[in-house]
Amino acid sequence: MAVPPSFADLGKSAKDIFNKGYGYGMMNLDVKTKTLEGEFKMSGSMNMDTNRVTGTQENQYKWPQHGLTFTEKWTTENTLGAGVCVEDKIAKGLKLSFDTMFSPNTGKKSNLLKTAYKREYLNAGLDVDLDFAGPTLHGAAVGGYKGWLGGCQMTYDSTKSKMTQGNISLGYKTENTQIHTNMYVCFKPDKYLHLFHTMMTRYVRIYHKSAKNVCKCEGIKIDAALYVDR
Repeated sequence: MAVPPSFADLGKSAKDIFNKGYGYGMMNLDVKTKTLEGEFKMSGSMNMDTNRVTGTQENQYKWPQHGLTFTEKWTTENTLGAGVCVEDKIAKGLKLSFDTMFSPNTGKKSNLLKTAYKREYLNAGLDVDLDFAGPTLHGAAVGGYKGWLGGCQMTYDSTKSKMTQGNISLGYKTENTQIHTNMYVCFKPDKYLHLFHTMMTRYVRIYHKSAKNVCKCEGIKIDAALYVDR
């Protein structure tokens, strides 16, 4: 089996139905171009009801012989970002990166140290949000074997000395069919338990989402996409 996807990408193809398949009242534009030494991305959206326009721009500069990638970002909210990462140089499959964001309007800053390691049957990562009050740890791991996928993700807030959220995900994938379920648990009373169920074949993709608490079901979304020729 090849390297399994990261935890954030589990079930991504089905989740994109809501994010990319429906643009009612919205106009979206995505531009991407690549060269041997870099990559340029630009995305924008416009709300037709409010005429509000938002957008982001990202530039990447690569130094292949040293495994380095430098990134700079800008958004229409006047948020500036920069980052650097090194991959497959310290160890095969290991990626280290550091991202920083700054908003001149609000003075808000964020610094994120990321580590990721992937190999056959395993994809794991640990991110550290370097806040002045105390770091927050985000850990995730995904394992795969003969089409089966299983993963978990946890967040630990050092300022509160406790776990704040967790996710457990299971799935099965073949060439033409993919089944995925995800359970989100928040470590607080009276919060919600989110369940995501996905079934995807080569021509049909169905996505079911429900959010509920102990007493009642709060919401359900069911979606499907049909591919005529694929």
